[in-house]
This record gives sequence, C-alpha cells and structure tokens, in this order.
Amino acid sequence: MVSRSTRSFNSNDNRTSDESHHQAGSSKHTTRNVQTLEGHSGGVNSVAFSPNSRLLASASSDGTVRLWDSATGQCRKTLQGHRDGVYSVAFSPDSCLLASASHDGTMKLWDLGHESNSVAFSPDARLLASTTADCAIKLWDLMTGQCQRTLTGHRALVSAVVFSPDSQLLASASYDRTVNWDLTTAQCRQTLESHSGWVHSVAFAPDSIILTNF
Repeated sequence: MVSRSTRSFNSNDNRTSDESHHQAGSSKHTTRNVQTLEGHSGGVNSVAFSPNSRLLASASSDGTVRLWDSATGQCRKTLQGHRDGVYSVAFSPDSCLLASASHDGTMKLWDLGHESNSVAFSPDARLLASTTADCAIKLWDLMTGQCQRTLTGHRALVSAVVFSPDSQLLASASYDRTVNWDLTTAQCRQTLESHSGWVHSVAFAPDSIILTNF
C-alpha cells in the first residue's frame, strides 16, 4: 500500500518518535519523524525538495502535485492538470520550474516563479512562453529548463500568448494592447492599438503573416 502522506525526518535528533536506530561500530544515528504532510487522496509516488530548500513537491496517484512550505509544512499550492496519476517530479536548478511526469503519457512544466495566466509552446518545441503577474513574458528553453529571455513592455496584465507557425514571432494579448514580438531580436515588432477594450486572445494564420485578435 502506498502512503497518502509525506513525512520529513531529522537524522540528528535523539528524541523518540518513529525512531530508527542504526548501529555502525560505536556510532549511533537516530532518525525522528518531524512532520507529516497530509492532503493527497491517493498514494504519494515521488517527492523532491527545491534547490533553494523552500519547497517540497509531492506527486500523487490522485493526479495532482502539491507544493509544501518546507519550513511550516503547509500546502502552498495544488497543481492540477494531469488526467492520471503523477509518478515523478523534479525542480529546475533555479527552483523556478517544476517538471511532472504522469501515467496519462504527458510531462508538464510548471512555472513556479510567477503566477501565469497563459502559456504556449513554440511549434518547433524549443521554447515555452509564460506570462507573469508583473506584466512580462518569459521564454523558457525546454532543453535546459532555464529562462532564456524576459519580454517587457506591457503596462497591464498579459492575458494570452501565441507563437507563429514558423516559431519566429510571438503575439501577446494584454489588457492594454496587443504586441507582436520578433523572437530573433526580442524586440517589439509591431503594436496594434485599434481596440477600444481589453484584448483577450490572439491567433496567427498558417502563413505566419496575418494576426487576428479579439
């Protein structure tokens, strides 16, 4: 039976609570359960600490990933999106991304550094674009898991992002305006300001030339 809880242990404490004693010569090591994290409705299949030691991620058969505050033991966020059990999780070296692998046949990459309203994969499978709460767009290298560029210029929340079919352009819809980015130079190529209200979505035509938005 797989446990539905996650436990943290301290190997340098002599107090007796779920203790395990290991004798190696004259040296005795004591392991104590310092915290039990409960919340999953299915078995816990994998756990991982973030490199900055602030978070503990747990993958469960209930199809979710939970992010725990390693200092307080509180669940800070539940990541939902997989259609089947999650069996593995891993953090990026900068602790900003979390990868999760599931029995639904998919792997998801979660942006933990910023709240994101929209994400999009480039058609050539090299980049992932994600929006942030501070009105910016981050471009992630899917091979390394590192943030390659940060696009700034919007004055309001970015509601949607989409790559052109040739992966050379990125269009972003915002509550202030729509911007067309040239990914070769990371510069704003064109700003479309004809809308009187918020722009909620954008889409490229198959030829990568025509851009529609609403």
